[in-house]
Amino acid sequence: MGLFFSKAAPENPRRDSPAPASDCRSRIMVKTDDFFEHEIKAIILGPGDSGKTTYWRQLRNLYANGLTEDEKVALIPLLRISIIEDMKRMVAFANESSIYLPEQIRNEISYLESIDAAIDDIVPEIADAISKLWECPVIQKVYEQASFLCSSDHSSFFLDKVKEIFANDYYPSPEDIIKSRIRTTGINELRFLINDKKVILADIGGQKCERNKWKVLQGINVVIFVVSLSDFNQMLFEEKSEGRTEDSIQLFEATIKSKGFSNLPLFLVFNKVDEFRKKFCKYPDSFRKAYPMYQGEMSDPDAAIQYIISTYKSRIPTDRPENAHLYTYVTCAVDMEEMRSTFEELALKMISI
Repeated sequence: MGLFFSKAAPENPRRDSPAPASDCRSRIMVKTDDFFEHEIKAIILGPGDSGKTTYWRQLRNLYANGLTEDEKVALIPLLRISIIEDMKRMVAFANESSIYLPEQIRNEISYLESIDAAIDDIVPEIADAISKLWECPVIQKVYEQASFLCSSDHSSFFLDKVKEIFANDYYPSPEDIIKSRIRTTGINELRFLINDKKVILADIGGQKCERNKWKVLQGINVVIFVVSLSDFNQMLFEEKSEGRTEDSIQLFEATIKSKGFSNLPLFLVFNKVDEFRKKFCKYPDSFRKAYPMYQGEMSDPDAAIQYIISTYKSRIPTDRPENAHLYTYVTCAVDMEEMRSTFEELALKMISI
């Protein structure tokens, strides 16, 4: 897919106060024309598991009727595979950590270990086994210790409804769709009209194997970089020994210093605020390990969020061009109304620069 577009001339580069979000409501729509000569090209970047694809998918829900029927049906086996793999990882972690697993779940463990994650024939016994394992207090404790091993921040949500998801008549709900973890490969695009201005918004994979594609992007006018607030106790999908927070900060710094993005307006979106508030007081040691210079109270998640924002802002070079503005937003991509509010504010700012 070509990404060679003419650069739009900036308008009102000094504008600092966005118009009220309501000014933009109902005037954002998605165009599906094959030919779309854009005015603004925006790219969503960020590390894997930051929630940037969820962010992009929520925009589809808000303005483009969400996933197609074929995409929803194709999601079903992916959800089932993720559930099987998540439970396998927890059992493996327990065994590797010498955590005693009760005799009453040994049969379910043996059965689970015999299952091929790519199994075509979904039988009730699979859901029954995983459900029994998930109900075990020891497995629940393992999840508390090793949730970073799971496919997403919402693994417990899917494990809670394992029997429903493995039923023959299962069909993904809107909540299932938005909370599912689907890794982006290649480039996906949405084509917007925002107050009659044409905008192309592209999502590109953030896993390490996908980042080399960022280097060839051209004609970009705006960068939206998504950060996960809640990743401070998680490890990389590709490198289990490397923390996601460290990787995210390093990737952000490298991105804003790179030749292609160093002079562009930057929208820095801090995502997963809901998960962060749940985890912040629960894992204080993990947070201080990820952010060793934090001196605030561990009972004040808002202060910690501001510290995280300042940490990222401190990596921005002081010699960035005057029109390469920085805007920050805190959001929750799985919350449709929260997303609507923050994106409409962002969209108005984006078409004004």
